[in-house]
Amino acid sequence: MPDLRRDLLRDQYDMTWALFDYHLDLLGPQDHLWEPAPVRWTVHRRADGRWLADWAETEPEPIPVPTIAWVTWHVGWWWSVTLDHVLERPVRERTEVTWPGEERAVPWLRELGTE
Repeated sequence: MPDLRRDLLRDQYDMTWALFDYHLDLLGPQDHLWEPAPVRWTVHRRADGRWLADWAETEPEPIPVPTIAWVTWHVGWWWSVTLDHVLERPVRERTEVTWPGEERAVPWLRELGTE
């Protein structure tokens, strides 16, 4: 017997993923760190080579415009933590999920989508 709610959620996921994947195909490495505004959220490379995202516990004023790097990190962070919950792994802290860099961001998101 079909599970209509599950099937609806799966169809919505598939459509959302197809649109997301379409836009991922259009990104080049040079797009990620482009700074769209003077007040922005982005990712910063630390001395150890890890990329950490800008963050505030309360929304700053004015609200920063995110770079593509920040958005890809944010989506990857949420996917990573969601998978931790679903797969019953220890849930990582926000600072433990780091952005993989311009060359690896799109493959990273695609890997998360298939996990």
